[in-house]
Amino acid sequence: MAGKNSFRNHSERKLLVLVDMDQVLCDFEMRLLQEFQSRHPNDPFIPLEERRTFYARDQYAKIRADLADNIRDIYNSEGFFRDLPEIPGACDAMKELKEMEGVDVFICSSPLTSYEFCLKEKVLLENLYGSMWYSLLVTMSTLTFEERDVWITGRTEVGGISFWTFR
Repeated sequence: MAGKNSFRNHSERKLLVLVDMDQVLCDFEMRLLQEFQSRHPNDPFIPLEERRTFYARDQYAKIRADLADNIRDIYNSEGFFRDLPEIPGACDAMKELKEMEGVDVFICSSPLTSYEFCLKEKVLLENLYGSMWYSLLVTMSTLTFEERDVWITGRTEVGGISFWTFR
């Protein structure tokens, strides 16, 4: 049963689709690599096709401990999230989802736990999607929200939850 703070429209059952922001709509990994190479041109880097861990800092720490701090400094810097580029085709796909009859779509994001700019920059979706998307942004401390029919995410695992489940 849907709770008080539910996304569900109680008068009509619609398919609830949550779409993760990072690595689905916005290219976090590409921006991180570009910034890393720009700020630390003499340090070793991990090409996108060789990235294996969800948290980039974990993989960089295996190369050299200080690289993890450099990575964290980049994604905690002002402008990083504001200037994330769109994944090609993501905006058009979201518009198509939004126009589908019987579908409610929301953009879902979990801001960094230690941030100064992350949350306020993530709400600036109108840079990519226009002002109507601001009202569709849902932020939460964890992405284990279970009241959804479809969850489109770039993550492979969060607390053992299966992402491609239908009710």
